[in-house]
Amino acid sequence: APAPAPAAAVVVEKKRVEEIFRSRENELAATVASHERRLAAAQALVAAYKTQLAEAESRADAARAECAQKDITIRSLTERLTVVQTVKPVDTTALAEAEHQRLQ
Repeated sequence: APAPAPAAAVVVEKKRVEEIFRSRENELAATVASHERRLAAAQALVAAYKTQLAEAESRADAARAECAQKDITIRSLTERLTVVQTVKPVDTTALAEAEHQRLQ
């Protein structure tokens, strides 16, 4: 039969190893929790950036639509001016000088 001293040493060693294991398990759990918090924060940041991007894209779409409308207006006015000049030629230089005098 084995002596009681070695059996006691095995029990003590087993408890020591179990304590090391629990300690390491706790450290890993804390690390995982920390990484999960960082991941959640990063995901929130990504969501915020996606919202900002969608808003910026919406503003860009509105600006493009406004530019397209202004382009249509400019073309329409140019066509009307062409018709007016065909009916009665307009001296645009004289008009510009008159406008300049009016503004002064």
